[in-house]
Amino acid sequence: MTVLGRFLLLVYGPPSAVLALYALAFLEHGWGVVSFPYQIDYGEAPELNRAVLISQGLPVYVDWSRPPYQMANYTPLYPAVASIGVMFRGADFFFGRLVSFLSTLAAAGLIGGIAWSLGAGWRGAAIGGLLYLASHPVWNWGAFQRVDAMAVALELAGMALFTYGWVRQRLAWGVWVSVLVFVLAAYTRQTVVAGAVACYGYLLWRSPRLAFGAIGAYAGLGLGVFGVFQIVTGGQFWRHIGDGNLNRWSWDIFFHYWGPFWRLQHWAFGLVGVGIVASMVGRRAQIPLLYLAASAATALTMGKVGSNVNYLLQLCAALALGVGIVTGEVSRVAGRLPRLLSPVPHVLLSVWVLVGLQQLYHVPHGPGW
Repeated sequence: MTVLGRFLLLVYGPPSAVLALYALAFLEHGWGVVSFPYQIDYGEAPELNRAVLISQGLPVYVDWSRPPYQMANYTPLYPAVASIGVMFRGADFFFGRLVSFLSTLAAAGLIGGIAWSLGAGWRGAAIGGLLYLASHPVWNWGAFQRVDAMAVALELAGMALFTYGWVRQRLAWGVWVSVLVFVLAAYTRQTVVAGAVACYGYLLWRSPRLAFGAIGAYAGLGLGVFGVFQIVTGGQFWRHIGDGNLNRWSWDIFFHYWGPFWRLQHWAFGLVGVGIVASMVGRRAQIPLLYLAASAATALTMGKVGSNVNYLLQLCAALALGVGIVTGEVSRVAGRLPRLLSPVPHVLLSVWVLVGLQQLYHVPHGPGW
């Protein structure tokens, strides 16, 4: 190993160690949630009920004006997967939470893979993936029997296929396979569309014809499945996943959750901003910027009555990916500097991340945290 390599190991050692500790803490906490026998979040029991209904071949999207007055305000893929556990274990939370827990771990790995495909290198991939596990919304929500963790993992899988297949290798299969995975993400949670917006928005700039084909396939497949569900449920599908989510929205509710999140992770927004500017100067793919913008737009729905920190999971993923990308940009900038100055960007990045991680240690007070 060169002298510079040993120096970089020393520089990035402290933030890497803290990130590893956060990851181990999430593993312990997440498994504790998975193995806990009783309901934790108010939405877990309804999700389990939907899994039980599907396992028994009973309808989920029914007329809610009549007994048993049940509602299913999300698309059906997650309870369908959770119903497998009900068939083998009975009606408990273990399997549904296990799916969410493994989805969260997969999401961290996929963030690393996307960062690597976009040129962040192995160091940026590791930092990005581990930072996702250090985020408070992920800590709180990553193992619940709720749709969100699986939906985000599928979205990131679509992005990973796109960035590896198309951005890195210019192979069209990466685009077409991503269409299917993005549709699966939307049919896990209907608002999980930021990844498709980011990838196909970027593709519009690079290859408009292919982009319009992918957008058409995405919309066509999604609407086709929607039509089937509408017919099968006698029109109740849209009533549940559309009308059922038209809750009152207010800035007070939004800032109730946004305020603690911003206090904990504002440092990451600043760092990602630096990385975005550097990648623009280098004319690299702006998928992280588009994903950040689309995720932020999605997070605005957090102002609805009944919302919680699960509306921030995509934004956590976007920030983690952005920080991973910054790490790659720092390496490129350092490589252009004189030898005596080349360590400076690495030191600045390491200190910035370490200070930010120290802020994450402070748990905010209030419901949902």
